Amino acid sequence: MFQRVMGTAPPVRTGDSLIHDHVFGDVWSRPNLDIRTRRVVSMVCAAMVGADVPLQSHLAAALRTGDMTLDELREIGLQLGQYGGLPLGVNFAIALQAAAASLEQKP
Repeated sequence: MFQRVMGTAPPVRTGDSLIHDHVFGDVWSRPNLDIRTRRVVSMVCAAMVGADVPLQSHLAAALRTGDMTLDELREIGLQLGQYGGLPLGVNFAIALQAAAASLEQKP
């Protein structure tokens, strides 16, 4: 499931893999929400708590897998900025720019 969600091979695991197995094995595999919806929730939650690395990872994965376009992600950032506050929207836009640049896309 990690490969499908993130668009890359899973990292080499060291030590306890309970969190990795639970998040990608159990949570992302559940019925009733598709991957795209789960990704939006994950990105917004990461932005809300200031988890910049997971946010940028999910933004890049959304672009890499084709789940979402750059324009769609920009709209999520705009919506986040209106409902969560301007600083969150700005941080989201910065993370999106970095994610797009990492994939050699121009935002």
